[in-house]
Amino acid sequence: MRLPTIGWFCAAVGASCPSGMADAPLGPVCYDSRKLQAGDTFIAVVGEHDGHDYVERAFAAGAKSAIVCAQWASRNPAQAHRQIVVDDTLSSLQLAGKAWRRQFSVPVVGITGSNGKTSTKDILLKLLAVRYDVGGTEGNLNNQLGVPLTLLSMSGEKQVLVVEMGASRTGEIGELCAISQPTHGLVTSIARAHMAGFGTLTAVARTKGQLYDAVAEAGVAFVHTGDELCRIESSRCRQVIGYGFGEPGEGWSGEYFRAQERSTNELGGMRFTLRDVSYELNIPGQPAALAALAGLAIAGSLGVPLEACRDTVRNWVGVPGRMRVEQLGRLRVLDDSYNANPASMRAALTTLATFSGNKMAILGTMAELGEFSEEEHRRLTNDLSSFGIPRVIFVGSGWSGAAARLAERGINAMETASVSEMAASLPRLVDGIDVLLLKGSRSVQLDQLMPQLRKLFA
Repeated sequence: MRLPTIGWFCAAVGASCPSGMADAPLGPVCYDSRKLQAGDTFIAVVGEHDGHDYVERAFAAGAKSAIVCAQWASRNPAQAHRQIVVDDTLSSLQLAGKAWRRQFSVPVVGITGSNGKTSTKDILLKLLAVRYDVGGTEGNLNNQLGVPLTLLSMSGEKQVLVVEMGASRTGEIGELCAISQPTHGLVTSIARAHMAGFGTLTAVARTKGQLYDAVAEAGVAFVHTGDELCRIESSRCRQVIGYGFGEPGEGWSGEYFRAQERSTNELGGMRFTLRDVSYELNIPGQPAALAALAGLAIAGSLGVPLEACRDTVRNWVGVPGRMRVEQLGRLRVLDDSYNANPASMRAALTTLATFSGNKMAILGTMAELGEFSEEEHRRLTNDLSSFGIPRVIFVGSGWSGAAARLAERGINAMETASVSEMAASLPRLVDGIDVLLLKGSRSVQLDQLMPQLRKLFA
């Protein structure tokens, strides 16, 4: 299995190689000393915390080497024989990731989007594995640190790579494309998300569209034709492949994967037919179906037989915290607690509305909306009555006055500052509920309710 060595890394970034380590594997590379395993290489990244403060802890945990900056190394000569000294640790990691990417001549699929990118990446990896030895982003390692780590973890035997890319500020997707050099690109959606970093929806669209820029001349762009901003951003691409439910829309001239004959099963999962092959999901809601359809379009275009993908789609359980369904006795929980923005919040509520029985939504703050936060929380509150959800609990900031406004419309609603504040009341709050939605940004920590619910309904 061909993987980068410490000697290769040092040559790629212009660093001196520690004595006797030239042929030692570089990876796994770990940036969190709490998760480090013996034999890992520790990288001291300067962010919210300075990773250099944890180098000694990493060595004590069994790190074989540590990537550190020169300024720190000059003041800390202990363990110098195991230090890989560079000017800037993150920049060096990115330089090495880019260099290792150039070792591959296989398809590299880049995925970004305001909503659905992680779920799409997850199902795509499974679909491609039907035919290929595929590697890709694990978890949410989709940023300036995670993308080069993903690339450096890939062996030379991989036949397809899938790289998820996230962005919280303008220009960031372009920077990640420069590292990962995608040959195929998908923007799952463009919507108001991370507005504190972007400022305008136009800036979101232009940044997400940088993935399409990267594949415009020589690559392939995959486009959800139902998203007008995705269509606009992909218009510069020479080769486009669309997917969606229904007609592709006026002016579409590229290849098109159209899902037809839609229906839903008892779990709310969608059934559809694509090019004479029938599929059924056991994850509720159209967002999951869109993720599966995008994955099928990409996998099919890369030579995976669509008829061989039925079981993969049916057995897909999704990503934890992203519309993962868990049956707890009589209570069905739709756990979509990983993150939230206005578009994904509405999609989750639409999914909840399709279920029968007594329904309740626990909605957390939508974070990182910047100056649009008050407006978007108020708009969502005003729209809630259209979803037919009789009981709502608002958690966190941003919802001020929401419960009172809904009470005027006959909706049973309450506000609470935090998950811990509502914990003691949880048994009473969910009494008589058949279907419960958990949806909010990560900072609200709605995922902490799941262990309590499991214990309550054990």
